[in-house]
Amino acid sequence: KLCLPYFPENKGSILFISSIWAYRPDRPIGIYGVTKTALIGLTKALALDLGKGGKRVRVNCLAPGIIRTNFSSALTASEEAEQHVVDQTILGNLMCFFVVK
Repeated sequence: KLCLPYFPENKGSILFISSIWAYRPDRPIGIYGVTKTALIGLTKALALDLGKGGKRVRVNCLAPGIIRTNFSSALTASEEAEQHVVDQTILGNLMCFFVVK
């Protein structure tokens, strides 16, 4: 509610980034999955609150799969660990994320 004055004419959008682990928490990052599940709940609550009554602020949440980053390196530290993660994906691969500076 504190952000509403910063949206032009009470229109706009908020995008949260969650994770596939919100839907399938697994070791060694189970607690991380719990926090991402909470973010999906926050998204739903804000969408209900900010999308009605003329506020018209859209609230969405993106939940990507595994992306190769320093944070996810524990999940791909060995071939066995990486294969465990890959076996859980629909497409059978991991995403790569590149930062261009």
